[in-house]
Amino acid sequence: MDTADAHRIQSVATHPVNPHEIWLGTTNGVFVSRDSGATWRPVPQHGLRSVDVRTLHVLGEEGVLLAATETGVYLLDREATHWEELYEGLPTTHIYDLAVAESEGSHIAVATARGVYTLTFMTPE
Repeated sequence: MDTADAHRIQSVATHPVNPHEIWLGTTNGVFVSRDSGATWRPVPQHGLRSVDVRTLHVLGEEGVLLAATETGVYLLDREATHWEELYEGLPTTHIYDLAVAESEGSHIAVATARGVYTLTFMTPE
């Protein structure tokens, strides 16, 4: 990966089962390596309202990726081609961080400029 493409790295996440898979959240989107960082490729940005990715979290053995940007929380689809916004109950404001508690559904605490909010969703099958 060319460091000019990444801008500033803000978050690092690894796959819970595959230690060779690493995700980077940057000020210019998300990048992924599936060979322990030897090579990197950008993840498509379709669906993101902001490419300023503040934090990442990888859910479960399937490796579902969540991203918190300055404008929302997003879930990457299984084919890694499109982001879906998770917005129920979230105000339109800066998102700073997220924490996830996984169970049958995932509970997400989202730190925003207006306070802390929670989201609940089922991990896609």
